[in-house]
Amino acid sequence: MPRAAQVRQVSRLDRGACLIRIDGFESLSIAQPYIDAAFALARGATGIVLDLRSNVGGYPETVAYLAGRLLGDKAVKLSEVTYRDHHRQWWTPDLPTGTAGTNWEGRGVAPQVDCAADDAIDAALAHMPILKPR
Repeated sequence: MPRAAQVRQVSRLDRGACLIRIDGFESLSIAQPYIDAAFALARGATGIVLDLRSNVGGYPETVAYLAGRLLGDKAVKLSEVTYRDHHRQWWTPDLPTGTAGTNWEGRGVAPQVDCAADDAIDAALAHMPILKPR
C-alpha cells in the first residue's frame, strides 16, 4: 500500500489557506481515510489549494470522492462512460450536512491562470478572491 495513499502534503499557507497535495488516486478503500484526514486538517481554512501538479491519475471513484469534498454535501454527477453493453457513471457522494464545510464550487482558481509550475501555489493564492488584501 502506498504511504498515505499518495496524499503527500497538508499544510497551512499564508493568510489561513490550506494546501492539499495529492500525487495519485489510489482505490477509495485505501485513500478515503487519508482524504478525510486532509480535509479535517483543512477545516476552518480561508481557502483550499488542491495541488495536483504531480498527480498520475488513478481510480475514478476516488476522484469523485475528492470532488465531493469540494462541491458540497449533495451528490453531483461528474462523468459517464458508455461501453458497448452498459453505461458507467461516477457521482460525488452524498455527505452528511456540513461534512464539506462549504461548497467550494466557483471559489477555486480557474485552471486558465498561466504561470510556471513552480509558481502555481503563489498564483493560486493570488487569484483567490477571499484571500486578496483589502
